[in-house]
Amino acid sequence: MDKLQIQHSFIKYTHENSKFPTSVDDFSIYLEISTTEFYEYYSSLNDIDSDIWLGTFLNTKQKLYETDVYPQYSGREKVLAFYYTWLEVLKENRDFILISARRKAFLDLKPYFLEDLKHNFYAWLDDVLLEGKETQEIYNRMFTDKIYPRAFWGLTLSVLKFWINDHSENFENTDIFIEKSVNFSFDAIGKTFIDSGIELGKFFFQRWFRA
Repeated sequence: MDKLQIQHSFIKYTHENSKFPTSVDDFSIYLEISTTEFYEYYSSLNDIDSDIWLGTFLNTKQKLYETDVYPQYSGREKVLAFYYTWLEVLKENRDFILISARRKAFLDLKPYFLEDLKHNFYAWLDDVLLEGKETQEIYNRMFTDKIYPRAFWGLTLSVLKFWINDHSENFENTDIFIEKSVNFSFDAIGKTFIDSGIELGKFFFQRWFRA
């Protein structure tokens, strides 16, 4: 028995019963182990749930890094690839994902089962944003840069909720939502005509001030 086996059994239990186990005792009986042995791996059922969600992110990132083209992607392309690949990973256990995500906790502003995934997402996104700034795909704004990670996390939750409620063929509507949302987000954090106007104004002001 190891953590991965427990996670697989947790998903299997959920599929078979259309709900989570009611208690550690209940799930331990299903695993045919003692509760003492269970606690050697996890302190609660919620921890298993969190680990399964985290696993979807780690699996997604591994798939991305295994492709030859990923390193050449722009920031926009990397984020698009992430969402498309992540949803493909989620599809593998959609029934479990629906049961987990539709629990009351998903209505919270900070769903407990996504906290570990969020921290890892932030670390990955920081690298993407840094590369984007270095290539000038992302415009360096002193007072708004800090909100970018939170904004993209909000987008991640929106993508997940949209996909959960999407009944279109092969989730085509979700694909469209991702494309339009990511393109809008990168247009917003890129250099816009407003930034260009501000820079032009600064140029003329400096010229006038120095004259």
